[in-house]
Amino acid sequence: MLEADARLKLVQGDLIRSAHCIEQLLGNYDAMRMCHFKPGILYLRAEIEWAVGNKEGDYESLSEALTLADEMGAHREV
Repeated sequence: MLEADARLKLVQGDLIRSAHCIEQLLGNYDAMRMCHFKPGILYLRAEIEWAVGNKEGDYESLSEALTLADEMGAHREV
C-alpha cells in the first residue's frame, strides 16, 4: 500500500509525501529483512530525488539499488 501511495503522490507532485512513504517502506523492509524488494523501491526513491532536482540523491539511490540487486543476483532489477 505504501508503494502505491508513493507512486500516486509522485505523479500528483506531492514529493514530500511520496518520499515519506518510501522511507517508511524501506524501514519496514529492513525491519522484516525483506531485502529482495528494496532495489525497486530504491529506484522509486531515485525518481523522487530526480523530480525534486536532487541529482546527487538520485545517483546515490540508483547506485544503492544497483549494488543491492547485483549482490542478490537480481538480474531483472539490474
